[in-house]
Amino acid sequence: MAMTQIIQIFEYETIQIGQNGLNNTHFQSLVQFNEQHGNKYFTVGYNKITFSQYVGVLQVGNLIVEILPKADRQNNQEKWRGVLLHMLRKCGYLKLEHVSHALLRLHTHSLVDLFLYTFIAEVEYLTRTGLVKKYRRVSGSTAALKGRIVFPKQIPQQLIHKELFYTNYSYYSVDNIYNQILKKAIKVIENTARNPRLIGESKKLQLYFEDVKTIDVNRRTFQKLTYDRKTESYQKAIELAELIILNQSPGIRSGTYSVLSFLFDMNRLFEKYILFELKKAEHLFENVSVEGQLGKQFWKHRRIKPDIIITDGTNKNRSVIVDTKWKLLESNNPSDEDLQQMFTYNIHFGTTKSILLYPGSYDYVCNSTNYAQSKACPEYMHCCELYFISLLDDAGRIKKNLGQELLAGIMNK
Repeated sequence: MAMTQIIQIFEYETIQIGQNGLNNTHFQSLVQFNEQHGNKYFTVGYNKITFSQYVGVLQVGNLIVEILPKADRQNNQEKWRGVLLHMLRKCGYLKLEHVSHALLRLHTHSLVDLFLYTFIAEVEYLTRTGLVKKYRRVSGSTAALKGRIVFPKQIPQQLIHKELFYTNYSYYSVDNIYNQILKKAIKVIENTARNPRLIGESKKLQLYFEDVKTIDVNRRTFQKLTYDRKTESYQKAIELAELIILNQSPGIRSGTYSVLSFLFDMNRLFEKYILFELKKAEHLFENVSVEGQLGKQFWKHRRIKPDIIITDGTNKNRSVIVDTKWKLLESNNPSDEDLQQMFTYNIHFGTTKSILLYPGSYDYVCNSTNYAQSKACPEYMHCCELYFISLLDDAGRIKKNLGQELLAGIMNK
C-alpha cells in the first residue's frame, strides 16, 4: 500500500495536477465523484479543481485532501483546522472524546480517520450493550410446527414431504435494517480505509454481524428509518453510517480510485454552530427563547425558514430574526438579495429587526438601518443590522462564551 499523503487547502482555492501530489488518476477520480453528486462540490477546469463552500475531507487513493474554512486573510491552516474540528464536534458530527489526545496531535491522522474512529467507537458501544433485535416475519418449510400454517402452500407440499410444515412465523433476530446499515458501513471502511488500525478494527466488528444480511443501501433507506426506545441509541451511529455509505464513490471508470468523502456546506455548518451556541446560552436570559428553521407558508406550498428566531416573551416587539452568512463582506455592503430576504422575513414574521450575521476577525456591529417605508404599510418601521462575530478570542482560542456574548448583544442585555 502506497504511503498516504495529506494536503490541506482552503475553501474556494484551486489545486492543479502536479501540485501537492495530485496526479491525473486522482484528478479523474475526483471529477467522476463530483459528477455523481451533481457537480456541487467543486468546479472542474483544465487540469484543475476549484473548491466551493463545502469543507471537510476527501480521500482519493493514497491522497487525502482536507478542505478548510477561512474567515480572515491569513493562511493559518492549523488554526482553521482546529476551528473546523470544533464546529463539527459541537454540531454532532464528531465525538472527539472517542479519539485519544495523542491521536489528535498527530498530523499524520486525517479528518477521514477521525470520522471513521468516531463511527467505530459508536458501533463498539452498541456491541457492548447488545445489538438491537427485531421481530421478522419468516415463511418456509420446517420440521417443527411453529407459527401459523400457510394452507395454500402446505397442501401441495404435503403430497411430497408429509413430515414438513409450511408456516409463517415471527423470528426475533439481530438481522434488521439498523444492523444491516451498520454492517454495510463497516464493510466500506474495511475496503477504503488507509489506516491499518482502522482496517483491523472494522474486521473485528464484522464478527458481531455474521448473522446480519448484506443489503444495498441508498438515500431512501435512511429516509424510511424511524427510531423508538430500543433503537434511539443507534441514531448517532446511523447518521455517521449515512455519511460513510452515501459519500463513498467506487471507481467505476477504468483506472480510477474509489473516493470517500465527508463534506459539509460551510453555510449550513456555520448556521448550526451559531444556533447551538445561542441555544446553550438562552437559559441565562429570562423569557428569551431561540428557535432554528421555524418556517411559515409563503406561496402555495412553499415556505420560508429564517435561520434563527430569537423571541422575547415579555415584549414581542423585541423579537429578532438572525440569518447567518459564511462569507467575508467587503466594505460592510450586503448584497441586494440578502437585504431583500431580511425585508421579507420582517414582514412575514412581524419583527421590527433582523440581523445579517457574518464571520469576522473581530467583533463589531454596524448601526441598524431602517428599510424605506412602503405604501402598503406606511406606519410599519423595521430595520436590518449587520453583525460580525469572531469565533476566536484575542489569544486565538475558540471562544467559550460566544453564544452568551452574541445573545446579550442582540437583546441589548
